[in-house]
Amino acid sequence: KNAGREVLKVFFNTSLAETWEEGESSVDETTLGARRERYGPELNAGVLLLVAGVDIQTNRIECEIKGYGFGEESWGIEYKILLGDPKYEQVWKDLDEYLLRTWKHIHGINLPITAIAIDSGYLANEVYTFVSARQIRKVHGFIQRIFAIKGSKDALKPLINRPTRVGMQKVNLFTLGVNEAKEIINSRMKITESGPRYMHFPFEYDDEYFTQLTNEHAFIEKGVRRWVPRSAGAKVEALDIQVYALGALRIINTNWERLLENHEKRIKEFKEEKPEIT
Repeated sequence: KNAGREVLKVFFNTSLAETWEEGESSVDETTLGARRERYGPELNAGVLLLVAGVDIQTNRIECEIKGYGFGEESWGIEYKILLGDPKYEQVWKDLDEYLLRTWKHIHGINLPITAIAIDSGYLANEVYTFVSARQIRKVHGFIQRIFAIKGSKDALKPLINRPTRVGMQKVNLFTLGVNEAKEIINSRMKITESGPRYMHFPFEYDDEYFTQLTNEHAFIEKGVRRWVPRSAGAKVEALDIQVYALGALRIINTNWERLLENHEKRIKEFKEEKPEIT
């Protein structure tokens, strides 16, 4: 076995606390699609915070809201496509309005999005302009942070790296190690029982979403697994956005115990104010 591959395997199993599997390295869309659940319209009890990944395309902006709980168990909440040319202002206004909304939790409280990662691989200046005025802001009494991110093609790059200041706007740009992120996501898609790292998908997600989520596969080059599309032109926006959402979560480096304590405190206060809510 190539030594570099073995080093990566040990790192993946220990430092990342994820499961490395040999052989075929992806899950098929039919298997994932069969796992869709009906858990709306309220957020599941396990959701402690919301994050979002945002992808900029030539004629639209695509965004997914994900809920996370202990052990980074996750719930897909909504996949949103905002039509419009991102070279113009209107679609950015639509995005801003969308990111300011809240989602109702099953225990009655409302949760805003805590962290958002926006890819700057296309129209970087427009992304920097949008992010610059919104890097940290208050949304319904909560702190919301928005990050400009860019994926790295370096297969050994860690998922999160120290940000650099970019553009005339002096925005913090975070470079994401997309190879590591896709290894993590692929490993989690293979988990079949609810619990830590399990990925839940809502009934509303269509078949195309799962096709995009599984449209890449890994191959080994010089001892390192690299992720590439299964065919030329294969659409992978859903997978890319999963990477961005995971990046947003990791950038804020959540203290889960403290978050749970504050979450339960808000629920208790809400029920004291509205005792008719059980």
